[in-house]
Amino acid sequence: MANFAQTWFRQRREQQEVSNRLQSLRMDDQSHNAPPKDGARMILPAHLNKLLEMFPTGQIVVMDLRPPPDYQRSHIHGAINFRAPASFVSRASMEMIEKALTDEASRSSFDKWYTSKCVVFYNRVVEYPWEAPVAEAFFQKFRSKHWPGQCFVLKGHYREFSQSFDKYIVGVNTTDKATKYLASLQDVSWEKSVSLL
Repeated sequence: MANFAQTWFRQRREQQEVSNRLQSLRMDDQSHNAPPKDGARMILPAHLNKLLEMFPTGQIVVMDLRPPPDYQRSHIHGAINFRAPASFVSRASMEMIEKALTDEASRSSFDKWYTSKCVVFYNRVVEYPWEAPVAEAFFQKFRSKHWPGQCFVLKGHYREFSQSFDKYIVGVNTTDKATKYLASLQDVSWEKSVSLL
């Protein structure tokens, strides 16, 4: 019983820490005097890097909106490749959206949207929020399901993020940095599973 209580308190503390970090993360498109924007917010590559560092796997969902060949060549580790119009996202049920995903790993990752702290979308190039209608459609759908998290859209070229923060990038030409980073993630998850025993 004591082990269960320790685990519960540790998880609550981690959850609170993550929530505090997300609230303290300053975005360049936000004014301190302006009310928070109700919709997907634009973030710069450095902000996405901070989000990926802050959140453990499973607390962030990343969605790649590029065509499948681009995704296969290079994508952020754990990203879900989703290619459909905003009108489909707006009208479809969550089950239909999940079935539209191409593989089991993507469906499993997408299934975690409700418990995630944030969802991040990226495309080849997005300079303005109106250039990411799929992200806005997902945000509205998530809000209709009372999801308390936040949606972000990577501003600028995906290429800029992939070159600056290549430790997160996998695909046809996975770098040595990415290989080491993925190995470190596996080590951490193994250590956590052992400590829970």
